[in-house]
Amino acid sequence: MPDGVDDKFYERADAHIHLSNEQLEDIDRVRASASMMYATARFNAWVSARGVGTKEEMAASREETPSSTTPHGPLAAIPVRSPVCSTSTRTRLPRR
Repeated sequence: MPDGVDDKFYERADAHIHLSNEQLEDIDRVRASASMMYATARFNAWVSARGVGTKEEMAASREETPSSTTPHGPLAAIPVRSPVCSTSTRTRLPRR
């Protein structure tokens, strides 16, 4: 496992995936994905905001905030596991 990734990393990630899979019973995968991305962005904004004391410090630290969407972001070293599709008509990651 890469440095900085704890034993429960994949369990937490899978919990989010399972929630999105459950939502697929009521909505299409594009809407489930959009909700997940929105929630992730909001949570990451909160995490970044908690790391600074003032509005001015936050503005000054913007350039230092790592992005998980760039090759240099904190998630770049985490290996991606290939999803295995279920036999349902909707593509879902398997439950463990």
